[in-house]
Amino acid sequence: MGNAGWEKKREKLADSLLALNRMVAKADDWTEKSIEARAGKIGDVIVARWSAPRIPE
Repeated sequence: MGNAGWEKKREKLADSLLALNRMVAKADDWTEKSIEARAGKIGDVIVARWSAPRIPE
């Protein structure tokens, strides 16, 4: 998809088998701000699902 415009990429991502890609396809645009927002959402999911082991101090 490399240099294709957002609309073309969005069509392909909407049919992806990966839920994260389908989430991207719901975005109205694909800018630095929307990419950072997506990264934050993914981080929240990771932290909520997989907690790190506690290390005694």
